[in-house]
Amino acid sequence: MKTQPEEEVVSTTENSVPEEVVSTTENPVPETPPEENAPVAKKPEDAPPVEPAPPSDAPAAVVDAAGQTSDEPLKPEPNGAEAAEESVESAGTEKLAELLDDPAEKARGTATPKKGSRVRGTVVRIADEGVFIDFGGREEGVLDPREIQDENGAATKEVGAKIQATVVGVEGGIKLSLKAKAGRKPGNVPALLEASKNSLTVSGKVVGVNKGGLVVYVMGVRAFCPFSQIDRRYVDSPESFIGRKLPFKVASMDEKGKNVVLSRRVLLEEEAKEEASKLRETLAVGMELTGMVARVRPFGAFVDLGGLDGLVHVSEISHRRVKDPGEILKPGQSVKVQVVKIDDLGGQSERISLSMK
Repeated sequence: MKTQPEEEVVSTTENSVPEEVVSTTENPVPETPPEENAPVAKKPEDAPPVEPAPPSDAPAAVVDAAGQTSDEPLKPEPNGAEAAEESVESAGTEKLAELLDDPAEKARGTATPKKGSRVRGTVVRIADEGVFIDFGGREEGVLDPREIQDENGAATKEVGAKIQATVVGVEGGIKLSLKAKAGRKPGNVPALLEASKNSLTVSGKVVGVNKGGLVVYVMGVRAFCPFSQIDRRYVDSPESFIGRKLPFKVASMDEKGKNVVLSRRVLLEEEAKEEASKLRETLAVGMELTGMVARVRPFGAFVDLGGLDGLVHVSEISHRRVKDPGEILKPGQSVKVQVVKIDDLGGQSERISLSMK
């Protein structure tokens, strides 16, 4: 079997162009049809030398989203935690700026009010230790809760109420009062303490009555006089004392001028002792006197003769028969009496019998 000779491959095209060699470089660039008058790309060997990279401390050119270049360095994008912290800090700064621009916040806390100054505020809390008033200062003012109570001890103000008060103290907190007027000096606590220690008589004005006694202002300080300390005798109408200026003794108080308790009875008893001593020197059977009914009992009535009490027996009240002395005599009533008997005058068993007949 004869082997056929290898046929010679002959191109059928005249002057054919030899095939281009395909580059073995990775990611070959796809061929594109040449455009007219397009510049001929330079061969790698004809390209200008590449300039070295600038030093690390020199800012690199940055291309923005619009394709423009900038010499400012590109800042790294913050991560989630950094972005949140930056957002909170930015919000806090903006809030602070708003507060600083607020005139009310600029005025708040700029100065501590002085004693005697008048302030306006809002009740923010009511407690046993005080009524707290927000008047725009660095701290809240405190008002004595008794100043907003009625005669039954019930509060006449509630949270949110607007109040105008006077600053009466700034040491240990801002103390306010509704009673003190602008320009009025605060209470003279040292003088009141001196009167308490030395049993001095003080003058006070009765401004009200509550469930326990009289509300009195003495030396600019709010005080209290219990019903039992108003008089030597039982007081049937304590309201009759409102508006009167009366002498008192300071029974007790604390060093800060609070919880001041007064007594008028102590003074009256001291005066009664002096009057009784003088009356005993002249008192005699048959003497006619004018006295005041002190108290009424089923068996008769006790009459104050001026430091000394005498008894008018029920049988000596009238010439007619009296079943109930209370139908004829009332406490505080003025009566004319005659001394009919005296026993142990000035002694422990002292007894003075009187008659209205």
